[in-house]
Amino acid sequence: MKNKSMITVFFMAVLFSLNTMITLYAQVPGDSAEAIQTGSLTMLNSNETVLSEYREKDGGMFSNAWSVYRISEGEENKDIFIELNGKRIGPFERTSDLISFSSNGKQVVFAAKDKADKKWGIYVNGMKKWSYEDLAWATYTWPLGLKGNTIRSQSKAVVFEQSEDNKIISFFSNKKISDKSLWANVVNGTEGRFYENIGTQISFINGKVGYWAWKSDNEKFFVLGNTEYGPYAKAYSLKISENSKHFSFTGEKEQKYFLVVDGKEMAMPGEIESHAIGNDGTHAVSYKQDGRVHVLQNGVKWPKTYDDALWHQFRMTPDAKTLAGWFKQNQKWYVIVNGETEYGPYDSFYYIKAGEFYSLFLGKTGDNVGYLTGKRTFYLNGKKVENGPKFGGMAMTVYQDDRGIVVGEALMGGLEADMSAIADAVAIGAADPVEAKYFGSYLVFPIKKDDSCYVVADNREMGPFSEASSFCASPSGKHLAFIAENQEKKWVVIDGKYQTPIFDELYKLQFTEENEIAFLTVKEEKVIRVSCQLNPL
Repeated sequence: MKNKSMITVFFMAVLFSLNTMITLYAQVPGDSAEAIQTGSLTMLNSNETVLSEYREKDGGMFSNAWSVYRISEGEENKDIFIELNGKRIGPFERTSDLISFSSNGKQVVFAAKDKADKKWGIYVNGMKKWSYEDLAWATYTWPLGLKGNTIRSQSKAVVFEQSEDNKIISFFSNKKISDKSLWANVVNGTEGRFYENIGTQISFINGKVGYWAWKSDNEKFFVLGNTEYGPYAKAYSLKISENSKHFSFTGEKEQKYFLVVDGKEMAMPGEIESHAIGNDGTHAVSYKQDGRVHVLQNGVKWPKTYDDALWHQFRMTPDAKTLAGWFKQNQKWYVIVNGETEYGPYDSFYYIKAGEFYSLFLGKTGDNVGYLTGKRTFYLNGKKVENGPKFGGMAMTVYQDDRGIVVGEALMGGLEADMSAIADAVAIGAADPVEAKYFGSYLVFPIKKDDSCYVVADNREMGPFSEASSFCASPSGKHLAFIAENQEKKWVVIDGKYQTPIFDELYKLQFTEENEIAFLTVKEEKVIRVSCQLNPL
C-alpha cells in the first residue's frame, strides 16, 4: 500500500455555522436569553435509552448513538469480542481496533476476523454484511474514552470511509491472484477493479469514491467511481474544492506535464509548481518554463514571471476570485496577490521544522492577506502588525477531548490553526487569532474575562459561562447548539435558550437531523443516550 493516511483530530475552540446570530447572557439554570432568531428550536419529547455500562478504564469509543468496547478474554486473552451498546459480538480471532462512525453518529462499522473461515467480516450496526480474504490497513492515531482524554497512537487499522448521507461505506479489500497481492476498492460490498497497489486515502467527490491506484510502478491512476484517469508515470497533489464537487491533480507522462481538472487533461509548457481549484471548477496553476515561474489564474497569465515560488504557498479563495503566494525575484521574496498587488521585498519567509506551511494566510473572502517573514514578523495587507499572533511551536496534529482540552499532540506543541481564519481575525483585532475558526461564513474565537468564558462569533459576544464546549450546527446551518456549564452542572443550549433537564455530564452532542439532537450522559455508571425532537418556539 502507498500513501498511508492518519486520522487527524483538530483543535476546536467552537463549531459554528449560523445564518442569523444570537446573543446569550444566561447565568443560572432556568434563565435563558431571548432567542433573536426566528423559528428557534427547543427540545421536546426527550427520550432516554441505556446503552451500556460505563467502564472508564476500558477506554471504548463512542458516538451519540453507540457505546463500543473491545474486550479480550479466555486463555492468554485470545478470545476477542466487540461490545456494541452492551451486546457482545464474537469471539473473533482479531479485530481492527478503530471503530468507524457515520457523520451523524447513527451508523457504526468495524472489521473482525472470524475464527471459523479466517475471513474478515465487515459489521454494520452489529450485523455482518460482507466477508473478504484481507483488507487494507493504515497507520492511525485516535482518541479513546467517553471523555476522549486518552490516545491510541500510531496503530494499524482498517481504512473505512462513510459518505455524509450514510449511504456509502467504502474501504479496500486484498487478495492473492496468481501469487500476486492485489487490491480493490469496495463500495457497499461490491469490489471494483483490482490493482497492484493503492493509496489508502478515500475521497468523496460529487457522491463518488475517489482514490489513487497503480497497475505498475509507472502506471498510476486516479480512480473516481468507475472511471480511471491515467495512466501517468507520476501523479500527485490531489486538490478537492471546498464544496467537494470538483477536483484537480498533476500528472506526468512521456516527459510532458498535465494539470487534470475534473478529469480533463490540460497540457502545461513546464513542470507544475502548484495548483488550486474553486467551488465552480475554476482553477489556477503555476509552472516553471525556461527557468521562470509562470502563473495562470482563471485562464489569464499573470503579467510578471518569477525566479522561484513556494510550492504549497498557493492559496485561493473558494470563489476563485483571489489567489496569493510567495514568489522570489532578484534574491528577494514577495507576497503577490492576483498578479497585481505586491507586498515586499523581504529577505525571507517564515520557516519552521515542518516546512513553510505557516507563512501565508489568506482570509475567507480574500479581503485580508496575512503573512510571516523570516523574522517572525506578522504583516496584514502589507502593514506590520504590532503584537501580532504568537504561534509558538505549532502542531500539525492535535487531539482534544469533548471540552476542547488538548490531550495529545504530534510533531510540535501548540494549537492547530485554521489557515483561512487567521488574517481575518487579525483584521478585527482578535486577542488570539491563532484560536480563531471559520464555520460557514462566521468567524469564531473564544475569550476569557474575569474567570468566565465567552465566545465571539461574527463580532458578537455570547456568554458568560464557566465553560462552553461541543458546539454544533444543524445540517442546514440555521440552528446552533452547544454545552454550557455553570456551577459544575451542564445544560444543552439551542438557539440561545437553555434546555432542561440539567446533567452532571454531557458528551457527544450532535444534531442527528435538522429537527433532532442527541447526546450521551452517565447515570449510576450507565451510559445513557438522550435523544430529543426539536420544535419551533
